[in-house]
Amino acid sequence: MNHVDPAVSSGSSPGKRTRPDFHLFSDVPNPTIYLLTPFSKSACAWIAEHISDDAMWFGSSLVIEHRYCAALIAQIERDGLVVTRG
Repeated sequence: MNHVDPAVSSGSSPGKRTRPDFHLFSDVPNPTIYLLTPFSKSACAWIAEHISDDAMWFGSSLVIEHRYCAALIAQIERDGLVVTRG
């Protein structure tokens, strides 16, 4: 997965964003789950379109099993949204 640094974009160029759409988080070295937090309206719309209603949530973050994470993030990025990791 490629790391996108949102601080690099100025927001004045087309296609560049000043804030990420999503943030992917895990607090352990070899996680079994990740938390994906939507920050933008585009991210919320993407989730509404692609994620089932019975998905598991932890607060405002979508819970993702590690085996699905890479494919899900790849699809989000193919759809033009920005995901930060940390």
